[in-house]
Amino acid sequence: MPGHASDYVLRELVTAEDHAACLEIQRATWGDSFEDAVPPIIQRLVRQMGGVTAGAFRPSGELAGFVFGITGLYRGELAHWSHLLAVRPEVRDHGLGYRLKLFQRELLLALGVRKMYWTFDPLVARNANLNLNRLGARVDSYHRDYYGTGDHSVLFQGLGTDRFIVRWELDSAAVAARLAGQPPALPADLAAAPVVDAGTVAIPGGGPVRIEIPADIHAEEKLHPGSGARWRAATRAAFEAHFAAGYQIVGLLRDAEPEARRHYALCSPSTV
Repeated sequence: MPGHASDYVLRELVTAEDHAACLEIQRATWGDSFEDAVPPIIQRLVRQMGGVTAGAFRPSGELAGFVFGITGLYRGELAHWSHLLAVRPEVRDHGLGYRLKLFQRELLLALGVRKMYWTFDPLVARNANLNLNRLGARVDSYHRDYYGTGDHSVLFQGLGTDRFIVRWELDSAAVAARLAGQPPALPADLAAAPVVDAGTVAIPGGGPVRIEIPADIHAEEKLHPGSGARWRAATRAAFEAHFAAGYQIVGLLRDAEPEARRHYALCSPSTV
């Protein structure tokens, strides 16, 4: 049984067994042919140099998930780049990824790091909800095929690797509010904003919009082969057009009815 997230012990990876287990989870998540897996020696060295290599352990001592990131200079200031986070399939959707991010934040604040960046696929709604709504990260930019075409990975073949880059202000009031359970303050007109979906021409009109995304592009592709590429093409056009027009992503909205739930990236003209 996966248990509750609070049943797991969070700590840094320190032993050879810890590092080997981290490598095994990477391959289980992204495939045995995953060329960018982080080997044990780099896991260890990065942690020694102020980065994060940490994990969530079952009471039995088995590694159930991990987070890995590098600390350095980004845009001329001290920051952390959170590169990988994964949990074993049987413990997903139990809050373990959230706990790992909070633990990562604690470690970095103790080192004096105040900003964290990472990427995520805009077409996986649960990740968008975690990153934007629960953690309070902000989308900085959108990038086509950030990690290449994806053909080197069984997970991304035919889907590309388009990504948002997000910024997490670790000690900001807004982030503190999200972590305390306060929902983001969204403009009142967003819930009724026009929907941009696969059949809509993505032309910014000056007001807020809802860009529809699938619940999970990988699950969608598995159920309906070819649909993942269509979702990617449609949302890519929408995100690029609205970012170019000065819009920003302000959160994720989900319909209330679970059976027919639709997911939207909320996009509003920037006020900055």
